[in-house]
Amino acid sequence: MAKDSVEDQEFAVLNPLKNSKVPNLGREHVICLKDSFYHQGPNGNHHCLVFELLGDDIYSALEDYSCEMTGSGTRLTKFPKPVAKKILKDVLLGLNFLHQNGITHGDLQPGNFLSSIEGLDNLGAEDLDVKVEDVAVEVKRLDGKLDKWAPKYLAMPRLLVQTDQWPVFPVKISDLGAGTFNAEPSATKIPVVAVALRSPELLLNSHPLNSYVDIWSFGCLMFEMFVGRKLFTSMSGSNLDDDSDTALLQMHDILGPLPEEIHVKWHRSEKYFQPDSRKHYNSMVQSPKEILNSSSTLEKLMRDAVSEEGGLDEEEADIILSLLRKMLDYDPLKRPSALEILGNSFWN
Repeated sequence: MAKDSVEDQEFAVLNPLKNSKVPNLGREHVICLKDSFYHQGPNGNHHCLVFELLGDDIYSALEDYSCEMTGSGTRLTKFPKPVAKKILKDVLLGLNFLHQNGITHGDLQPGNFLSSIEGLDNLGAEDLDVKVEDVAVEVKRLDGKLDKWAPKYLAMPRLLVQTDQWPVFPVKISDLGAGTFNAEPSATKIPVVAVALRSPELLLNSHPLNSYVDIWSFGCLMFEMFVGRKLFTSMSGSNLDDDSDTALLQMHDILGPLPEEIHVKWHRSEKYFQPDSRKHYNSMVQSPKEILNSSSTLEKLMRDAVSEEGGLDEEEADIILSLLRKMLDYDPLKRPSALEILGNSFWN
């Protein structure tokens, strides 16, 4: 078993939370570690973690909701406003619980927001008794040859309970394999969260990993949940330097000019900006893909969301814009805490 495995890191982060004395309503919005054990297998000693049973992530739930609403395979880009707001508040409560306990999640993204499951208390032993032949799918090589390393079969997932609610609340934050303790910051830890959700200091590795990177990611996701599109476009993933440059250039375009502190720490800044004036001069030169491909500021994007059918009203858009501007501050120390964000009347 690797010394620094994801399972060990997640156990180290989650285990203390079971006995946390911090009074916080957000406890129910973070996945609960029930138990752990070691299993000796052909590939070594595996640390196995046992969690409470939860449902799909919120975007899988959105696919189910889309089928129900459209009656086809058409995928909606967002939940209705009240549902999106409830999901975000649940995540924010969970985030506050983690931060109050001195933990940074480090990989805040929709795939790690899980729906609850209703009706488990009504299940009997017979409901949980599954015969292998009912769920097994045989594994065979396409060429018909015997593969001694492959399993004989795979067990396909099966629904325990049927629901017509997407998602089932409370929504809970999961996957703390990238989590860290703020008291033990590490500027050398490799980021896990998608490049499009990384804060400037995370892209430049210029600041110890702490809760402010979660706040930035939450701001990006808040925009996405209400507007139905990503704030920053996904990166290619083929070259980390190019991806980081593209992300910083999009920030410059959408959020406003990057401050001098970022230019100083961004060693490739002079590829795109004049060293003295910091004016962007290289947008017509082929560099990272789709460089500055958006001509929309954050304010314009929010105004467009108001004009869309079924979108935000002007008052909602103004409040969300104000919150986003605070969460997406280039200076991590100026970003509000999860508790401060929850204090806004918008969530009432």
